[in-house]
Amino acid sequence: GGADFFIAGGADENKFSLSGTTLTFEATDFEARDDKTYSVEITANRLGTEDRPDEITTKTVTVTVTDLDDEAPTDIQINDAVFINGYVVFSNDKGANFLIGTLSAADIDTAAAALTFTTTSASFKIVNNNELRTKRSITVIGSRRVTITASDGTRSIDKTFLIKAVASSQVLLPEITNTDVSVVENSSTDIPLLTIAHGSTDKSIQYGISGRDKDFFNLKGNVVSFKNSLNYERKPSYSLTLEIKNGSLTRAKTITITIINLKEKTIGIVADQTMSVNERSQVNTPVGTVATTGIVTGFEIIAGNSNNFFKISPTGKIQVG
Repeated sequence: GGADFFIAGGADENKFSLSGTTLTFEATDFEARDDKTYSVEITANRLGTEDRPDEITTKTVTVTVTDLDDEAPTDIQINDAVFINGYVVFSNDKGANFLIGTLSAADIDTAAAALTFTTTSASFKIVNNNELRTKRSITVIGSRRVTITASDGTRSIDKTFLIKAVASSQVLLPEITNTDVSVVENSSTDIPLLTIAHGSTDKSIQYGISGRDKDFFNLKGNVVSFKNSLNYERKPSYSLTLEIKNGSLTRAKTITITIINLKEKTIGIVADQTMSVNERSQVNTPVGTVATTGIVTGFEIIAGNSNNFFKISPTGKIQVG
């Protein structure tokens, strides 16, 4: 007779069903997990007869899920544009073909470079696939809506932006107001050194640092701190350039951070020194000389000298007192 089949196990046995000789795989989402293969163990069993024994065998069946372009792009953005109060802006003196910003979108099925962007706007155009530019000279101050379509070749999404033409005097970055800084050496690196400060609080402003000594610093948001503890003897000053950016606009200012030297302990007594002297030794009998580091100009016994049994000279020689 024929063989009987049944599911015997496997890492993904719950994804399969078996009816007679038909193995069915449940629909699954390609993006659901990183491993795109599913496996199940199938056992075939055929009963024996008087002339032959039962026959049984088990095999692993592996199913590989391939991706379908079933997800539309999302999150269309205008990057590297100038923003004021959350709106994309440009100066009304820029003329035709001025670059507003570069377009991007997210698509879990399609590489970013494979997405295409289009618009039917009368005021703006898209060139080189993702550059949003003015189609004509726009001198009238005001707001204009532009709808951008992002497509992965199968599915698409639209997003409408409000873009403002403003007077050129408005499209300026504020001055950076930080000045040179002095800080005491050995200060904790957990304490912020400075906050990049300027006259505007527009959330679109981005912050950066550069310059000769930038690798000595951390930048988190607009807060600058040292990476390591400061040491005047290792490096007494640093040069750091503070930067703010809004789209294509950038402003920078170089400041000097001066390290204030602390008068540090430069002498010491060598640890674990042992000396001895015979009992009933005469006054002025040498006991030993204190070993020190650094340039020492005097000594004093400050504790443990009961009844003044010992005395010490300016050069560190201990004698019976």
